[in-house]
Amino acid sequence: VSIPWAIESGSRAWGFPSPDSDYDCRFVFVRKRADYLSLFPKRDVIAEIRQAASLAGSNLDIQLIQSPAIEALLKRAELLQSQGAHDSAERLLLQAQEIEARNPLVLQFRAEAQLRRAEALAQQSFENSAQLGTLCMRNWLTIREARLALDDLVGAEAAQSRAKSCDVPPVERL
Repeated sequence: VSIPWAIESGSRAWGFPSPDSDYDCRFVFVRKRADYLSLFPKRDVIAEIRQAASLAGSNLDIQLIQSPAIEALLKRAELLQSQGAHDSAERLLLQAQEIEARNPLVLQFRAEAQLRRAEALAQQSFENSAQLGTLCMRNWLTIREARLALDDLVGAEAAQSRAKSCDVPPVERL
């Protein structure tokens, strides 16, 4: 995506900001020509998996304690993935896995990036995690997508059911 034009808007642009004013920006973006010439919209499966897990309503999101090196590599890889540089992102994820071979978040990022090998990596991530909450849901949704990609509809349905079992109901407070 390229951004040929961007402009500040809102109260700050008009010269009337208040102390709590935010910054507003409007822009025009242009996709690659092939994106406009396709008859079918391109699916961003990784974004769908992450969004579905975050919107599922699970009240438990386990935040893994990461080394600064792993955290930096994951952030850079995620940025590269969003820009379509999947090979560069994969190299960073491999570096992260060399540092911590069993890190479930690194394994899940790799699974989402490589749907062809996703089922094995997502399963490995699931086995090395708490097996609850959003990471668990991401594991099983990735497995579902991998199975769908291989036309395994029964296996995909089973993975969808497992994803639902990752949700943790809210704790009742007295």
